[in-house]
Amino acid sequence: SLDIEPVYETLKGWNRELEIVEHYTDLPVELTDYVSFIEKNVGVPVKIVSLGPDRKETVFK
Repeated sequence: SLDIEPVYETLKGWNRELEIVEHYTDLPVELTDYVSFIEKNVGVPVKIVSLGPDRKETVFK
């Protein structure tokens, strides 16, 4: 059995609806910080952020 201990991180959320966003830089800073956190901890760059099921709700980084 492995001796594993989880590490919990608290991140800020965003309090606005994510309407149609055309550019990554238009996203709330809290969301881009979250994406950076994922990239750092997974070790893989995030290239696409999906805000919903429609194509127009996809943002490329």
